[in-house]
Amino acid sequence: MLPPPAEPRPLGRRAFLAHGARLAAGCIAVPAALSASVRADPASDADPVTAARDEARWAPIRACYEPSTRFVNVESGYYSPMSATVREVLEADQRRINALASWYMRREKEGEHEAVRAELARFMRVDADEVALVRNTTEALNTVLQGIDLDVGDEIVACEQEYGSMLQVLDQRSRRDGVVPVVIAEPPLDADVDAIVAHYAAALTPRTRVLLVSHVFYLTGRILPVAAIAAMARARDVFVVCDGAHAFAQLDARPGDLGVDAYAASLHKWLGAPLGNGVLWLAKRHIASIWPLFADADVAVDDIRKFEHYGTHPCANVHGIGTALRVHESIGGAFKEERLRYLKECWTTPLQREPGLRFNTPLHHDGSCALTNVAVDGMTGREAAAALLTRYGVFTVGVRSGVRVAPNLWLTPSDLAPLIDGLRELARRGR
Repeated sequence: MLPPPAEPRPLGRRAFLAHGARLAAGCIAVPAALSASVRADPASDADPVTAARDEARWAPIRACYEPSTRFVNVESGYYSPMSATVREVLEADQRRINALASWYMRREKEGEHEAVRAELARFMRVDADEVALVRNTTEALNTVLQGIDLDVGDEIVACEQEYGSMLQVLDQRSRRDGVVPVVIAEPPLDADVDAIVAHYAAALTPRTRVLLVSHVFYLTGRILPVAAIAAMARARDVFVVCDGAHAFAQLDARPGDLGVDAYAASLHKWLGAPLGNGVLWLAKRHIASIWPLFADADVAVDDIRKFEHYGTHPCANVHGIGTALRVHESIGGAFKEERLRYLKECWTTPLQREPGLRFNTPLHHDGSCALTNVAVDGMTGREAAAALLTRYGVFTVGVRSGVRVAPNLWLTPSDLAPLIDGLRELARRGR
């Protein structure tokens, strides 16, 4: 197992690149401490909310990213690029594996993947034998939702705001197996924790077997009190599946603390791991009863690795998970969360009372972090996103309820000025 990390500290650009060079030389052997290469920072003891507003603190971290100059990128929800450290280690690993070829695949791959599994499990606060290395959230959730045994008439409850592909899985199980999807409305935006839990509780019946719940809604960025919802549902013997695609490394929350039965995330989103990495956590007591998507008679039925048999895959990508975790931890999860939340506030606060704009996201501290959704009166989400790009050079994504905005660590508050100006002008043109 890899050694534990040092206490989170900010990395300067030189420290990032030096760290990456050492990682490349030692493959995935991550050092136990980063302190020797981390720039001393007089604000290192600041609280995360205060530190989030200190531009000097974040400048060396911004310098470790290389965003395109073609547009202002505020669409981190689909894919967040790697830092220079992760990219350089990935490239070195690709060269090494290419040189070793089949030798690596037959002699070294397994041990290195197990080291990554252990590192990821430590971060998630779970047992390594409960962690499957998969390609994305969609694969992980399909594994559980398609693989759990259900009878005709059994119910799966999910909110209408869940990821569309997952609602399609429920529809397929309905048509194939006679399972009953129960799709509920989103709780009111001003609902408190107790009201949200009650909203979900009202949908459960004696036939409810599974509850699918996102920690962060992918369309709007709304944060749900997953631990409270899970406690309520599990008390009723309901299997709780958490979609953590937009919570993992955007929020300073660990899957092992949520009290769910299964958890899925994409590591190429807010963690910044190489594209095509995901994780499935499944409580050990459930592993044997869930069918894998791909059969593998060589792995025991109660072994989490049975969910990883999806053919030959790019191993260097997997190694990048460990590097991305160390970069994240060197910044500090709580510090990163508050910086992302501050960047959201930099553009939402000036526009909250702008006529012609409607926010579909709770903007209070615990209601959302970086990811936010805003609608422009008289325009579809796609129309507004297209106008922001062509007229103001701001890249977002149009979704069914509005424009989804997701800034990340390479941005400064001043970088968001075109977004503010663009939305304000679009809203006023419509009046």
